[in-house]
Amino acid sequence: MGMEPVPVHRRLLNGWMAIVARFGFVQTLVILSIFYALLIGPVALVGVLARRDLLDKRTLRGSGTAWSKADSASADLDRAKQMT
Repeated sequence: MGMEPVPVHRRLLNGWMAIVARFGFVQTLVILSIFYALLIGPVALVGVLARRDLLDKRTLRGSGTAWSKADSASADLDRAKQMT
């Protein structure tokens, strides 16, 4: 009832999968870094340089609240059916 030896092809496959997992991790980091550097970074830089207030925080300084009026449309059956 001893342990059976692991076949050579199974040991090679397990070793290869360990190596490939590390390459996959590094490849993911490289792809995400390039994506950030070429897309998200420049967009954020343009927003900062243009001093855009994308969250509309400047209006909160004067009013002190983020409350806004709700949609004034009436709640009827036809409008509720359109939401599906």
